[in-house]
Amino acid sequence: MLAEYLKSSYLSIDMYDADSRFLYGTTKLPLFEFMRQGKEHISIAKEAEMCAPDTTEDRGSLKLIIGNQGHMPKEHMHEESKQEKSGGNRTRTGG
Repeated sequence: MLAEYLKSSYLSIDMYDADSRFLYGTTKLPLFEFMRQGKEHISIAKEAEMCAPDTTEDRGSLKLIIGNQGHMPKEHMHEESKQEKSGGNRTRTGG
């Protein structure tokens, strides 16, 4: 299940110098922090410490803003499209 995977996994980020292709630092972010937990969307500002890849030498930090936007389940989308097509109004027929 996706939720179980997110609870126990990390996102690894490597930062390189673009010109020299030198691996400057690395960090890991726990994915459970970005779970919506029933909310429609979340947005999180995070500062992650970067360290040298071979040692634990501090190399600075990486500032991130991460969002997680959910979507409507298919059954809700199907119901809404029906209402939009009918104009949201129901007409009565008969005498």
